[in-house]
Amino acid sequence: MLDQLRDLPIERWHYKGDAAPHIGPMAQDFAAAFRVGDDDRVIYTVDAQGVALAAIQALAAEVAELRSQVARLS
Repeated sequence: MLDQLRDLPIERWHYKGDAAPHIGPMAQDFAAAFRVGDDDRVIYTVDAQGVALAAIQALAAEVAELRSQVARLS
């Protein structure tokens, strides 16, 4: 999960006819990386939140392992 998230291109973009800038992945890239949702033209918020929560869990596990290694080496 973290490798896919790290490699996911993040872009600045505008909706057609909207001057407000946005930042995030393109829906097609998100769909290819995580294979969620039923349309590669939309990123559903539940999927984006799920990916974010899974990434947080993966990072927490890595931090715990690194802390354990540091404690053993100290």
